[in-house]
Amino acid sequence: MHPRIVIDYTRCTGCQACVLSCALSHGQSIRTSASAIQIASSEDEGIHVPLLCIACAERSCIDACPEGAIRLDNYLGIPLIDRDRCIGCRACLSACPYAGIHFDDTVGRPVVCDLCGGDPLCVKVCSGERGMPGALTLRIAEEDHEAKHTATADRIQVYHHITKDGTTS
Repeated sequence: MHPRIVIDYTRCTGCQACVLSCALSHGQSIRTSASAIQIASSEDEGIHVPLLCIACAERSCIDACPEGAIRLDNYLGIPLIDRDRCIGCRACLSACPYAGIHFDDTVGRPVVCDLCGGDPLCVKVCSGERGMPGALTLRIAEEDHEAKHTATADRIQVYHHITKDGTTS
């Protein structure tokens, strides 16, 4: 059993607290491009979709890397990028069907969620209204793969709808 961040985009307010906390924690700056989580938003529709690595079973990012710079962390069950081996080719971004890997143009390397070692800061800062859970929650349990796949497919469909071409602005 591994920890997983579960995303309920219907609870996301688009506040960017998760994005900024991740950038500060990992990039030591408030550059949102340093964050492993991004928010795709449609202000007109009031929809905000958190995008981060969901540690999928496919792990197409690992196979796509021509330099072998992405490996599976066995303790957390997540892909991690070796920044020294990475050449910044973006193959992993193209391979990820869930828009879970982002590119930091400042350093010329991809950014992927490392779960903050199992205690993700983004989950801590994501709070819902009136004591309700926010869009991000941490679960450590046997996963219901069918429910996860359905929720992920729904989130990605909404993401493509609001971005029209599947890219964040």
